[in-house]
Amino acid sequence: MRCERVFEIEDGYLLGKLAKEDMSQVEQHLNKCLSCRQRIKGYEELLGQMFEAVVPVNPPIELRTAILAHANGDSKPEKNQKKQWNWNFFPGYSPVFGSVVAAFMLILAALSALLFTQVQDLNKHMEQSQRLQALTSSPDTMIWSMTQPNVPYNSNAPRARMYARPSMDIYLVTAINIVPAPDGKIYKFWYDIGDTLEFGGNLNIDESGTASILINDQNKDALNITSCFITLENFNAALNAPTTAPLLIWKKS
Repeated sequence: MRCERVFEIEDGYLLGKLAKEDMSQVEQHLNKCLSCRQRIKGYEELLGQMFEAVVPVNPPIELRTAILAHANGDSKPEKNQKKQWNWNFFPGYSPVFGSVVAAFMLILAALSALLFTQVQDLNKHMEQSQRLQALTSSPDTMIWSMTQPNVPYNSNAPRARMYARPSMDIYLVTAINIVPAPDGKIYKFWYDIGDTLEFGGNLNIDESGTASILINDQNKDALNITSCFITLENFNAALNAPTTAPLLIWKKS
């Protein structure tokens, strides 16, 4: 299954509504594709946060009784219930009940505001995912593979890719099979645009040996990139130039 197809049916995958065969194919693709795996993982984490934000609340017994009374068309007070002045917002019920409902409404308003914010975050995340999809799978996408210098290709060896498009203002760098950096060290990404060396960012390797970073380029200079590489530097090293030889590199031929 290709990235485009996963992108089309990922909603069904997240909700568990796909056929078993489609679910299996998506999972096989996610095991191989870092970009799709990270996108789906982001959706799952965000959906989990949204569900956790809605805390179940047990309504007070007065609220349950009042609702049942209205449902049965009975708004009269019980025989043993003392008559109260009707000066609250809910005629026929005590001020305590009015306070409870008011508090309940405030809680609902707060949850609504929280959910609205999270939906906005989800929309932003989806927009970012769509941009990554366009960046990594369009016909004019340029993909530059960074490998170890002067070492024969090995599928288990460290390697990285840089994705760029002339019409977009972001680049994506992904890396796999990377050994976590020793204490006090960090992996740094660099790229050359013409005669200018640019620092792209730090690569924070996870437990599986993978990492990815997004790089903004408002000038859209992808066509002028002549090389890109990764070095292992001291954590507090300057950002103007690398101090060690490239571990992974690509050069324009």
